[in-house]
Amino acid sequence: MTTRFTKLLVSCAMLMTPLMTQCAAENPQALMIMEATAMTQQTQCQLRSEATAQFLRPYGVLDLSLTNQYYLFPTVKNMMVELESVIGEGPESLIAENNVLSIKAAEIRVDMGEFQPVSSDTNKVKQIATQYMFDGVRMIVPGAIEPGQTTTLGLQAVRPELGNILQSKMENLVKKSGVRYPAVWIHVYVNIEAEAQNRTRVVSNTFAFPVMLCWGCLVQPFFSDIATELPCYIGQDESIPCAMCQHHARFPEDCPVCYTGEEPRP
Repeated sequence: MTTRFTKLLVSCAMLMTPLMTQCAAENPQALMIMEATAMTQQTQCQLRSEATAQFLRPYGVLDLSLTNQYYLFPTVKNMMVELESVIGEGPESLIAENNVLSIKAAEIRVDMGEFQPVSSDTNKVKQIATQYMFDGVRMIVPGAIEPGQTTTLGLQAVRPELGNILQSKMENLVKKSGVRYPAVWIHVYVNIEAEAQNRTRVVSNTFAFPVMLCWGCLVQPFFSDIATELPCYIGQDESIPCAMCQHHARFPEDCPVCYTGEEPRP
């Protein structure tokens, strides 16, 4: 009995040492954000953990003429091994699995690139921008991951309060500066926070995801009378038919003229 107990203590110490020595720091040896999953109509706009083939996104596109929000779907993996595989004993020996991680929250920061606040911005704009760029915003995220398994989370990476600022700056760039096809890059940085079953706090690596901001780039310029499915999130990553722009755009007056293909484009 003493030998078994000693073996258990030593094994637990070996497994949890990286977590305890980096309690508040990033620990990708325990929790790793692997990639960004694409939300598409092929999965009926739902996250499906059992799906073996998912589209991945190397970067995102946010059309600010259509929406002021962006949703990110990172895939997260529990990098730890099952306790039973280390000590050879599991539930039959009344030894609980400690390495199941309970997802608690996500911390999101956004580098606004060339849309960073300037001296002429209001104090409210500067306050919101500073929070996103330096302090970060926290989002409660439910979930659990067994050792060696993955799951996909849904995060609102750009919320309306930040999206409105980006939208205003992009509108000024288009309407006052005369830029016809703008493309401004921002970068979203995400950390996932979780807890092991003994309440040890685990923080993932920092996952960086670039997002291109544009104005009208996700509206198809040609008219089509063929029924097409709308994207899961209008204004994000996938385009919409020209005829639908007036119904969904935040700025309908900026929707393009729908060309049939018979007349020459200007």
